[in-house]
Amino acid sequence: DGVEAMNYMVNMMREHITPDSRIHYAILNGSKAPNIVPAFAEVAYIIRHPDMRECKDMIRRVIKAADAAAMGTETEVSHEIITGYFNKLPNKTLAEVMHANLEIVGGVNYTEKERQFAAEIMTSYDAKGKTPETAKTVKPLEVITKGIGGSTDVGDISWVRPTTGMRSATWVPGTVAHSWQ
Repeated sequence: DGVEAMNYMVNMMREHITPDSRIHYAILNGSKAPNIVPAFAEVAYIIRHPDMRECKDMIRRVIKAADAAAMGTETEVSHEIITGYFNKLPNKTLAEVMHANLEIVGGVNYTEKERQFAAEIMTSYDAKGKTPETAKTVKPLEVITKGIGGSTDVGDISWVRPTTGMRSATWVPGTVAHSWQ
């Protein structure tokens, strides 16, 4: 009951956080049968935001929801912060060096069989004017200073070592992430 009450309160909190915020949860340990209230339940949360200060404030609020749920259900609560991900610190100089080398290497050149397969896959979604040949293109350098989504420990590393990243053609151009294509 405490986990359910906490999750309900945190879901209500979504209306009161910024659009860049993300809160995900999974009940890791709940009841073993529908008619049994367990003596122990466990929920795991992932809380994300590009600005670590805002992320820390959301963590504070989620802990308050847990405490309130425990109070309301007369249960006990404990929490543990296992890890966190800092935002990525952009390094324009390193990005420029990497991009210059990428332009030398060039984009992806499909074999004829790969090109046909890519074209076939592209008929299953709106490719927005892209063709299999789009994979050959190296786009102009764009140093991203705000988060583009996702969670990664690369942000942590970027604060202690020079770090950059890139996007490359690892799937057919225009493919939507996390899709079957």
